[in-house]
Amino acid sequence: MEEFARACAEALLGAGAAEERAASEAQAIVRCQTEAGRRQAQALEEKELRILALSEENAAQAFSVVQHEEEASRLRQWSYAYEATAKAEALTAQRCRSEMVTAVQELQRFHRMQQLQHDMRIQVPSRLEPILEGGSPASTEDADRELEANAGAVSLASTEADDSDQEDMKALVLRLQSELMEVEAERAKASAQRDEAREALAALQKEHTALAESRQFAAPSAPLAVPSAPLAVPGAPASALGALSGTLSPASPFRDGAGSTSSVPCSPLRRAAQAPTDPAGRLLQAKLQLNEAMAELRSLRSPG
Repeated sequence: MEEFARACAEALLGAGAAEERAASEAQAIVRCQTEAGRRQAQALEEKELRILALSEENAAQAFSVVQHEEEASRLRQWSYAYEATAKAEALTAQRCRSEMVTAVQELQRFHRMQQLQHDMRIQVPSRLEPILEGGSPASTEDADRELEANAGAVSLASTEADDSDQEDMKALVLRLQSELMEVEAERAKASAQRDEAREALAALQKEHTALAESRQFAAPSAPLAVPSAPLAVPGAPASALGALSGTLSPASPFRDGAGSTSSVPCSPLRRAAQAPTDPAGRLLQAKLQLNEAMAELRSLRSPG
């Protein structure tokens, strides 16, 4: 009996130990399954984060390419405006030189005519010699009176000629002064336009350099392949893409056109005209300046 009771107790103890082992194994299996599910979820989340970061980087690079092309286009427009201003200035200088040459020639001709008239006035009285007829005193007195009358008429004519010459000279001097003032004003205007175009071009070059440096600093260690063509957005203009790139990229020097400012320093012409700061507005401003320069060029060509 004792052996049977001992055997039963051992059997019960073995069954309890087996149940404990089975329960521990079941818990271990549950823990393994839970850990595997958690790791799989973490792997999926990391993969999604990598895909999202990759897409954001591609979008930022595409927008930077679009912005770079817009900056290059604006630089070309300002270069065209600068060339037109330089041509207008050259034509103005040529016109000024031709008018100065014409004025000098007219002055030389005027001085020659004045000298010729002066010589003629000097030579006329010397040629008037009294003619004695019969040697009578009456005829001599008549000749003297006639000589005095002729001398008075010659002096009166010379005085009138001097007055008319002085009036003509004053009118010529006034006309030359007015033309010279007009030429100087046109030259100053062309010089101011050239300086403004030069300042705007320098500002755009600085902005382009800053944009390139910011792109180099913001580039990752292993950059992705940048597409050769800009990102095509159906129905969106280039100015909207530039504004969107300015809002997304921190290295962009532009913002949207709703009251934001640009990094380009405002020139006196822009402050006077209150030009817009978005790329499309500044491109329109450059076109307007180019049209004004071409109109001035045509107006300078028309008198010649």
